[in-house]
Amino acid sequence: MKRALVILVLVGASVAFASSLGIPWFADVAAPGSGWPPVEGTGPATIIYLKNNTPDIIECEILYFNAAGMELGPYGEDATFEVQPNASLAFRPVQYDPNTEPGGQEDPASGLLVPDRPMGEDSPEPDGGRPNGSAVISWQGGPNDIQGMIATTGYGKGGMLSYAHLLPPGM
Repeated sequence: MKRALVILVLVGASVAFASSLGIPWFADVAAPGSGWPPVEGTGPATIIYLKNNTPDIIECEILYFNAAGMELGPYGEDATFEVQPNASLAFRPVQYDPNTEPGGQEDPASGLLVPDRPMGEDSPEPDGGRPNGSAVISWQGGPNDIQGMIATTGYGKGGMLSYAHLLPPGM
C-alpha cells in the first residue's frame, strides 16, 4: 500500500497542467500605423493584452480560427511566443504594426513576436481569409499564470465604437 502511494505521489508530482485563454472574436481591419483609436474611416483595430503573473518566462502557443470554426494555424514553432516574467505584452492579431513607426501599437521585443492570424497565401481558406476570427492561447502552468484582455475600437456607421473585456478560459 505504501509503495502504491509513493508511486502515485511521484507520478502526480510530474504531471504538468495546461491552461488557456479564449479570444471569442476579433476584427483587426485598421491599417498599421492608424494609431489608437485608429484614424476615422480605417475600420476597427484590436489589441490583445497578456500579463504574466509569475517570476518565470512562460512560453505560449496561439491557434487561430475563422468565423466557421475552421482551424487556421499557425502550427509548431511558428505558433509559439514568450511572455517575460511579471511583464505584459500587447499585440494586434492580424496586422504587423511596429511601434517604431508613427501610430504603431506593437513592441518589437514582445508584441511583434506573437504570430499573426494566417492570411493570404498563408491561410488554408480558399479566399485567403478575412482579418477577423477567434483564437486560443495556451501554456503549461496554472490558469492564473497568464491574464488577458481584448480591446477593440474603430468607427462604424453610428460613430466610434470601443469595447474591452477580460479573456475567458479557453479549451
